Amino acid sequence: MLNKNKAVIGSVILVSLVGCANKDPVKSFAESAKVLTSSFDSYASNLRSTCQRKYIYMNMDSDGWYDAQKDNSAKEADCTSFEKSVKTLNTLSDAVGLYAASLGKLAGIKSDTFDSDLDTVSKQVSLLNKGGSEKVSDKSIVATTNLLKSAAEVAVDYFVEREIKQQLRANNESLKDVLSEMKTFSDRIYRKQLEDVKEQNDVLVKQLYNLSYVPAYAHDSYAPLLENSLIKENPDLAHGSTKEGALSAGARLPYRLAQIQLVNEQKAIDVELSTLAKFSEACDAMSAAHESLKDNFGKLSREEMLKQVKDFYEKSKDVRENIKNLES
Repeated sequence: MLNKNKAVIGSVILVSLVGCANKDPVKSFAESAKVLTSSFDSYASNLRSTCQRKYIYMNMDSDGWYDAQKDNSAKEADCTSFEKSVKTLNTLSDAVGLYAASLGKLAGIKSDTFDSDLDTVSKQVSLLNKGGSEKVSDKSIVATTNLLKSAAEVAVDYFVEREIKQQLRANNESLKDVLSEMKTFSDRIYRKQLEDVKEQNDVLVKQLYNLSYVPAYAHDSYAPLLENSLIKENPDLAHGSTKEGALSAGARLPYRLAQIQLVNEQKAIDVELSTLAKFSEACDAMSAAHESLKDNFGKLSREEMLKQVKDFYEKSKDVRENIKNLES
């Protein structure tokens, strides 16, 4: 646990500066960053299940008997490689959140984030330095370490107001590197998985569409066979209780129901692809907001500074709302 009794004088100075107008944009940036990283964490964990879904669809399209309970672990081996990447990327996201929280603390936001998260994330980053993930660049891990170092220094009240601008300058490139890695994950790795799943889904939908066709009863070769089988088991059906044509539609009902389910899953994939695009925009907005804070901290009026971060906040909030829709 970090010793929060250090630099008591620095703490007093921080408290006395809460009312400073120029700190409001920093507060907004910190709070908005928290929204963004929460959004990233919530969908990053879906990557392996998306990969598995692709193989489920592929197995449905295979020859021979289909067994839904069959162990497909051999075919899903490449999905397991994403687990380590997701853990690494979540650590990057945590570090961005801690850095943003540290700026917020400098700006006067009371936070207990450091008590619960800083030590844990520090250990995770330390492990990444010894061997992260093949899907995550070494450069982004170094950048994450830099952000975390700044957060740790702020956590012990080492910095005061005059150091905020130095922090913004020192970490601008590191933040860009980490956000770039998160964008790469969403734009290339996760998007590719979703597109593969949608492609396999589409193959099945087309097959189910053909199987769902109900011909006129007189031309239906399948329904009479089914009807004869039912009559053998239930002789009462031979006395006119079965209406002509009823089995034709009933025999195809499973295909039609399955088609509805897969089409709904396609729509959900489209929504998630749209969310990824908005997340990428939010990453760019977050980077731009940090750049603006770096260049303008202490120069612009409160209203001008707040206006600069408002657009970023709205985009981040929009991403979060889309994530909630996916989760519901």
